[in-house]
Amino acid sequence: MFRFKLPPARGRRCAVPRGWLAALPLAALSTQAVAGFFIPRDITMFMFTASPDSQMAEVAHGLRANLSVAAGQSRYVSDDGLTERRYTTLQANWLVHRAYGSDGITNAYIYGGPLAARGSEFAGTHSGVHGGFWADHETRRIYARLSTHAYHAAGHTQVVTTAQGLWAPYAADYEDIATWFGLQAERRSGLTAATQITPLLRLFQRRWWVDVGVSVNREHRGDAFVNLMLLFELKGNAMNKIKFFIMTIALSLTAIPVLGASTIKMQVEGLVCAFCGSAIEKKLRSNAATADVLVSLEHKIVALSLKDGQDIADDTLRTQITDAGYQVKKIERVPDTLDSLRAALKGR
Repeated sequence: MFRFKLPPARGRRCAVPRGWLAALPLAALSTQAVAGFFIPRDITMFMFTASPDSQMAEVAHGLRANLSVAAGQSRYVSDDGLTERRYTTLQANWLVHRAYGSDGITNAYIYGGPLAARGSEFAGTHSGVHGGFWADHETRRIYARLSTHAYHAAGHTQVVTTAQGLWAPYAADYEDIATWFGLQAERRSGLTAATQITPLLRLFQRRWWVDVGVSVNREHRGDAFVNLMLLFELKGNAMNKIKFFIMTIALSLTAIPVLGASTIKMQVEGLVCAFCGSAIEKKLRSNAATADVLVSLEHKIVALSLKDGQDIADDTLRTQITDAGYQVKKIERVPDTLDSLRAALKGR
C-alpha cells in the first residue's frame, strides 16, 4: 500500500522526503490487499510499498496452491524519527485453512523465516527470525482481516498488528467498479506506542486499485494517503505474458497442451472479488487453445471460448483452477457463444 502523506503537523520530526513524491507512479500493491498472502501456483509477483515511515519491497513465487516463498526488504522509522530498522527477509507462506461458504471464503495463513537486521540501535548486521499469521474472511460485500508480523534480532522485537474491516454498498461483478468503505487499526509495538486508525475508501476493478483515507494517532493527526495500482500487459508469445503493475508486477510462465471443443462453462466456488477472478482468468488464458474468458462473480461462473478445432481437457481445467486456489463444482460444454452467455447472465 502506498501512502502519500501530507506535510506533518508542527513538532513532528519525520518530514516527507521529496523522493516519495517521485516514487508515487512506481508504488506496488502491498500485502494489505484483499488477496492476502495467496499467490497461485507458478505465479511470480513483485510488490513495493512506500510511505515516509515505512517501505517494503518483496518478490514472491507460488510453489503450490497452499505454499509460496518470498524474499524481501523492509524499513521502519519511529514516529519521532529517532529510531530506524531495516530487515532483509526470507519466508515461506502456508495457506493452512481455506473454507468455502455459500457467499464467501475464509483463509488462514502462517508464515516465517530468517532475517538480517540493521538499525540505529545497534552496530553491524544481526541475524534473526520473523513470522506471524494472517486470517481473513471475504464476501462480495464484507471483508475482515486480522494479522500480526513479528521481527526479532539483536535483542529487539517489533510486532506489527493490523485489524481491518471493509463494507461494500453493492456487490460488484467482475467487470464492475467495486466500492468499499472501511476502517483499519495498526499498532507497531516495540517501535511506537501509538495505534494508527485509518478510515478509508477503496475503489478497484480487475486492472486498477485506488485507496484514499486519513490516518491518525496520538503522535500525528490528519495524514492523508492515496494507494494506487494500475495493470499494463505487454504480450509476447502465446506462452509468456509479462504484466507490469504500477503497484504490482506479476509474471506468469505457463505451457499447457490442448485437445478440441467450443464454449466451456464451469461452476466455481470461492469467487468473491475481481482479483479472485483475475487469477483464474490469467491461468485459463495461458492455454494456447483459449480464445476468450468470461467471469461472473454474481453467478460464480467461469466460461471460456475455444479456438477453432481445439479443446482443453476437463482435468487440465480443474488443475488450473485448483492451482489458482478455487474449487470446480461442474464443467460442461455448451452451444452458446461467450457473448450470448454473457448477455444471459446479465439478464438473470
